[in-house]
Amino acid sequence: ACIPEEAKAVSDTHMGTADDSLDVTVYQMARKRIGGNSYFTITNKLCVPVGETITGTLPRSGMGYMSTVGYTGIEPGIKDPRVFDKPRICSSQVEEGFVDLYLKFGFLNHEMSSIF
Repeated sequence: ACIPEEAKAVSDTHMGTADDSLDVTVYQMARKRIGGNSYFTITNKLCVPVGETITGTLPRSGMGYMSTVGYTGIEPGIKDPRVFDKPRICSSQVEEGFVDLYLKFGFLNHEMSSIF
């Protein structure tokens, strides 16, 4: 199954109108690592992600946040597996400057890939 065990179904609904509608389910899941909750929408027929909203409070600053993502142009299969190859320009280590910015401003690494 494509839905994590800890996710709870919140709402069955549809996107679109009449004959063009897509049946979907909205799920909720606690995201403890980032101090928030994730609400994600998945198609009922093929288990395709449609969107996700993450809300919560940043642990270090106490600042509230909300991140919304929509997924479009999804097609079945992997046309070119080379997209997963690490580019030559990337080193095996993350530059310290980026990590400092990440920690200073509390940027969130979108975790949708960890769900699926």
